[in-house]
Amino acid sequence: MQNWKIDPITGDYVMENGKPVQTNSLQIPAYFRLKIKRQQWLYAPDDNYGSDYFTVKKRPSSNAASRMESIGANALQPLIDDGRASEIELTSISATQTNRNNTGLEVKITDATGEVEAQTFKGLGI
Repeated sequence: MQNWKIDPITGDYVMENGKPVQTNSLQIPAYFRLKIKRQQWLYAPDDNYGSDYFTVKKRPSSNAASRMESIGANALQPLIDDGRASEIELTSISATQTNRNNTGLEVKITDATGEVEAQTFKGLGI
């Protein structure tokens, strides 16, 4: 399935010669599942679409990194369930929560063909 490539840091489409760049990457479905608030998107296919990052409080806590990884794993599990990915590995890259856009995840997605994509998602809404 073709998607338009999105810059995971800015959320903007990646443009080349005035046109959006097409991709088969799982980065796009992962991006939307991490960035969209669960049960907040009108066009979501079900109530489990999206993540719960918006529920995490702004103040740092001792389990912030593990909570981020758990929320990310839950949000990305449908990619494995529908067969598009065979494995998803999450690493918290920032547990400081002094700024809501200062938190992110490093995600390695192994697609169904065995190809590994590594991507960093920043500004997850914490």
